[in-house]
Amino acid sequence: MSLKEFTIREYKDSDLQGVLSLWEHHSGWGRPETKEYEKWMQTPYGDCVVLVAEHQKEQIIGQLILTPTELVIYGKNQRALKMSAPIIHGDFRATNVMNLESLMIQIYLKAYQIVQKKEYDWFYSFPAVGWSKIMGLTHHFGLSPWKTNFFDCYEIIGSKSINTEYKLQILNSLPIEIESIWNKFKEIYKNKAFVTRDLKWLNYKWADDLKIGIYNSAGKLDGYAIIKQNSGLVLDFIMLSSAGIPDVINNLKHLFDNQIKTAGISNPALKFMKTSILEKWLGDVIIRPIDFQFVFGLSALKNSDLLDNIKLNDWYVFPND
Repeated sequence: MSLKEFTIREYKDSDLQGVLSLWEHHSGWGRPETKEYEKWMQTPYGDCVVLVAEHQKEQIIGQLILTPTELVIYGKNQRALKMSAPIIHGDFRATNVMNLESLMIQIYLKAYQIVQKKEYDWFYSFPAVGWSKIMGLTHHFGLSPWKTNFFDCYEIIGSKSINTEYKLQILNSLPIEIESIWNKFKEIYKNKAFVTRDLKWLNYKWADDLKIGIYNSAGKLDGYAIIKQNSGLVLDFIMLSSAGIPDVINNLKHLFDNQIKTAGISNPALKFMKTSILEKWLGDVIIRPIDFQFVFGLSALKNSDLLDNIKLNDWYVFPND
């Protein structure tokens, strides 16, 4: 396909139905509701930048979302954009990712042009494996390099026993105490790096997912877990008392199994993305590998030398952070 056959530009309101149709037929995720899509676009850190590719016939054939957020890197707050939801119409997908004129490459290059005009420090993404290949090509285009890390997926088998020191409670909404938990967590692990977990961001991200409060024997909130109920994937987990994590994970497995049975959901396994930090905390929790990999990529927008000073194993990340 020639570059003359499509235009890549920022989203406008009249693109809505074309974008939703692209999601429905070419994303593999299905069509979001209009209100759901519009809600995603407005974050606590500003409105998303949505890139669309428009065919000559005024058909939307591609999209990419850039979400403003905040990173905490070794104790310092820094502005960032998350690159996500790359969707290409099936008729316009290139088999050769090295083809400069491919729609995938052109959307990616346009994203860089836009973010370089804005005041952001970092670019990050959890791409599909196919899209991660493009990250390795940035030096061909004179763009900031990416560091990428691959993480395996594991199912939590757990044990039959339930520890009674910690109580788990399903929450309708996240309590204000979460803000204090997050601030303490940052201080304890100030030699690590995270995507923000302040309350306003968590409410934006996880309003519709299964939220579980973790309470210690004194009845005080010690952490929380977020689980995607229809898949069993742990989307977020924070706990101040790391020594209690193995017991809490086992309890979480029991709670989740009971929850999906009550909800009549077809038995998804509780699973997680295994980072080096979480692996240390799991202790003797019984787990088994699943044939799936996650990818995390990071790029410094202002000074690529900064990337050399960050170890990706120092990141405490979860899918969709």
